[in-house]
Amino acid sequence: MNSPDYSKILKNNMKVSLSPPLLYIKGDKQMLQERSIAVVGSRDASEISFNFTDNVCLNATKEFRVVVSGFAKGVDQRALESTLKVKGRSIIVLPQGIMTFGTGIKKYYPQIVEGDVLVVSTFFPKAPWSVGLAMARNPVIYGLAENIFVAQSSNKGGTWEGVHDGLKRGRKIFVRVSQPGENIANNEFFTKGAIPVDVNGNITKMPEGVIPPSKQNLTLETPSLFGEE
Repeated sequence: MNSPDYSKILKNNMKVSLSPPLLYIKGDKQMLQERSIAVVGSRDASEISFNFTDNVCLNATKEFRVVVSGFAKGVDQRALESTLKVKGRSIIVLPQGIMTFGTGIKKYYPQIVEGDVLVVSTFFPKAPWSVGLAMARNPVIYGLAENIFVAQSSNKGGTWEGVHDGLKRGRKIFVRVSQPGENIANNEFFTKGAIPVDVNGNITKMPEGVIPPSKQNLTLETPSLFGEE
């Protein structure tokens, strides 16, 4: 953790007490020092969420930002593929040891060699994939990013827990506003301080009926203009 190669963004976001002491990597370590965003979301994401992911990754690449994701099915893998498709660069944060990711390293070996993909693990190199490691990995995805974009979330699971944890830590998290008819939990994050964005990843107005934390506090703390009877 004291190495000059250790990610300053990760240490700043997770603080020394919670930062993983070791990072096992495959690829260009300089990517750990560059400006970055994370794109997260459900495994069974909708086409709207995939379009959002594509747009956010394209914008990040135009701004020379690295895209961080967790390589899970759905939004994570879409973020990686979208980024590489537009000639961007991506960090894969593994829910397993780096030596058990042989198939993935083989698949992305050309991009790893070219410096377009960096594989990161915080676990024992031979550790197999597990649900527990996947949950433990999620804070590192958020920690390696300056800003976090959420494509889609249900009201349970890794994305739901990760976003709530990030908001409690005071992280700036941008969440796609739910479209009419979507049965997802995205809009619930706005009551906790998430920032609403449209399908292009641009900040937009708060959904109708949603009260952000600042207004909640104002409602609770503002005394009656007429005083108490």
